[in-house]
Amino acid sequence: MALLQANTKTSGLVSAATADLGRRILETYSTRTRWLRRMIHHSGFRTVATWIERLTIPGIVRHYALRKKRLEDLGRAALNNGTTQVFVLGAGFDGCAVELAREFPQANVWEVDHPATQQWKAQVLSGADASRVHLIPADLSRASCRRPRCEG
Repeated sequence: MALLQANTKTSGLVSAATADLGRRILETYSTRTRWLRRMIHHSGFRTVATWIERLTIPGIVRHYALRKKRLEDLGRAALNNGTTQVFVLGAGFDGCAVELAREFPQANVWEVDHPATQQWKAQVLSGADASRVHLIPADLSRASCRRPRCEG
């Protein structure tokens, strides 16, 4: 998302909330991510990253952005039509929950994700965002099913 946002041709695919949250996480996560945050703004780095994507899984970054945008649009439409709660499962460092909470202060926005991921996200959420986005730590790979026929 950071690469898309840094490119003027694709920056419209990434919301301001996601870009801002991503920048803050990259800045605080580690020395490597701080280096990455600086490198993203160099055209040579973006060119190399684009070529690597083309050689490995062409179009995957744009696919992620378009899928994310579609899910955000569906959440926004539901909230506009009277839905009062949104659950974002496995968001990672995405800013969807933050953006929806800002746009719809009357809604309850819940985000369920791995505790390690949410630890970093919680550190960079500011005042109002932190109070309106309810972070629920859960390792979804370890979830169990209570129904007798369910395996998992």
